[in-house]
Amino acid sequence: MFPKLRKGQALRYTPFVRKKRRPIRGAAPILNTKKNANNDKSKTNHHHKPNVIANFRKPNIHLNLRDAINKDLELTYRIKTNSIKMYVERIWTWNKKTQRKIHETNFMASKTKIIIHDLREVGYLVLKETFDEIYIENLLIDNEFQNLGIGKTIMKEIIERATSEKKLIYLQVFKINIKAIKFYRNLGFEKTSEMENHVGMKKKWL
Repeated sequence: MFPKLRKGQALRYTPFVRKKRRPIRGAAPILNTKKNANNDKSKTNHHHKPNVIANFRKPNIHLNLRDAINKDLELTYRIKTNSIKMYVERIWTWNKKTQRKIHETNFMASKTKIIIHDLREVGYLVLKETFDEIYIENLLIDNEFQNLGIGKTIMKEIIERATSEKKLIYLQVFKINIKAIKFYRNLGFEKTSEMENHVGMKKKWL
């Protein structure tokens, strides 16, 4: 399962203290129950045990990853809408029917990890990996939970594993998303290409 932690490893992460928020619509709490052996997709997400990648210092706050299931199509579409709609609107305009169809075509539960913070499903991660490269296809955090260090924590785990396995990391961001470009530059990524609407970036394992 990805990302991996060595036994006894502690993440260098200090959570922000913020007021209690209302639960995200459509996102049920994730319970630590055993995964159904028959992988019954008719059951809700709380029957899937999350793969813990971090335990924060503050009690009852956790950052987890779990395998996506087919029913997460709705969840991931909502997260995508909340996180990148503003950029898509500025570039192409946002057509709900078109964007929905694109998401249905591209969504693959087997390749997707759901990010859970403080028992709430707040984002998702999609990676494509070869023997010497990791391509980050999507790392999207719901806008309500951005600026908490969640994306940074996930990225540090990806970078650590890429370094240990001597793999390059590639990704693309919207050219107009200056915040994301700065975020990745602060993590050591360099711009490698510039297209009409996107910027390509990479980080070497050295």
